[in-house]
Amino acid sequence: HYPPQRLGKPGGQDPPRKNPRFELARIPQWPTDERSMTAEPTSAKDEVPLEIGVPEANDRRAENELWFLDVRENSELQICHLQPDGFIPLGELEERWLEIPGDREVIAYCHHGMRSLAAAKFLRARGVTNARSLKGGIEQWSREIDPTVPRY
Repeated sequence: HYPPQRLGKPGGQDPPRKNPRFELARIPQWPTDERSMTAEPTSAKDEVPLEIGVPEANDRRAENELWFLDVRENSELQICHLQPDGFIPLGELEERWLEIPGDREVIAYCHHGMRSLAAAKFLRARGVTNARSLKGGIEQWSREIDPTVPRY
């Protein structure tokens, strides 16, 4: 069960949500300055695309260049996973993002790619400029890379 998270209002809390699949409203607090909110790199040579396709992620993972971060809920992890290097549900990312190492490119993934996109944007806003989202999530991985990964 999830404790309520503090969101933008001082002293205020959102009511707890009952369906963990719709937790996008619990995205950790974003910085207030406009430059940080865009989370764009400062120059074109530093630019890392926000999303990575599953074929590229699979190839680069084989070379141990990537750090896979599963941002799904515990119940989803029980269904299937990609043997992630780390597991931090999106609702816990604000409290735990410092656990993520900075020596490799971070690839966040979820079911279809929406929560991982929010996670990648959040991490970039915190200075993790090499954070990316797995485009299409574990669903796309199952379709294109490994059909033994259960689809749900």
